Amino acid sequence: MRIVPYIATLAAVLFIPQFGVQAAGISVNTGMTYEAQALPGSAYTGIIRLSNHGDRPSEVRLYQTDYFFTSNGDNRYDPPGSSHRSNAKWLRLATERLMVPPGEATDVGYRVQVPDDPSLKGSYWSMIMVEGGTAGENSRIAGGFRQKLRYGLQMITQIRSTGSAHLEFLSPALRAREGRRLFFIDIRNAGEIWHDPEYWLALYDARGQEAGKVAGQGGRVFPGTSVRVTFDLTGFADGLYKVLAVADCGNDYLFGAKYTLKLK
Repeated sequence: MRIVPYIATLAAVLFIPQFGVQAAGISVNTGMTYEAQALPGSAYTGIIRLSNHGDRPSEVRLYQTDYFFTSNGDNRYDPPGSSHRSNAKWLRLATERLMVPPGEATDVGYRVQVPDDPSLKGSYWSMIMVEGGTAGENSRIAGGFRQKLRYGLQMITQIRSTGSAHLEFLSPALRAREGRRLFFIDIRNAGEIWHDPEYWLALYDARGQEAGKVAGQGGRVFPGTSVRVTFDLTGFADGLYKVLAVADCGNDYLFGAKYTLKLK
């Protein structure tokens, strides 16, 4: 385990609403994340399967962007190839526009040609945006706009057996919100490999006995990006705790930080 040498003492007591969406029509059957291991100079192919669950034909447009995000809520969809870690220019879609009949599925192929550059290492990524809308005048809604649904597909190329792994634990904060007590940590990927960690927090009381373990709500982190991880400590009694925060990335990549928290 890699333990970040950071000790902090914090005090306080939060609520984060959960949001969900439902949509009919076009769906992506092959998932939202497409990762491949590759070597410089090699190429690989794949498919994106689109299904139309509606009762009308659906027009679909596919286009590429870069993608960058930070723990403060900044999400950027820059032009493809803007980032030095973008693989957008390596990727070619078989088509960028198509019509999917009602009740049917269609595959869109793609090909990734990795540059023959020995300096490439770690993870490279970009987005394919899939935008669908029902066709025909009857699909128009109030105001004259057509209903549209957009998916963001993360396209990741990992240069095989290369890249360093390092996560930083930043800006710990304990806050009270609407009767709940939440602990936040910003996790920044300071390495060269993307991760989709499992986050957890172990708490120890004044006697050194484990008082419990809490799963954190966070997300994946690409090199240079950051996410805010939230731990709900509402159920713990007031008092002083030693805690160990862990980001378990799998593949023997385990990162952590120690803190002292005062709950009151």
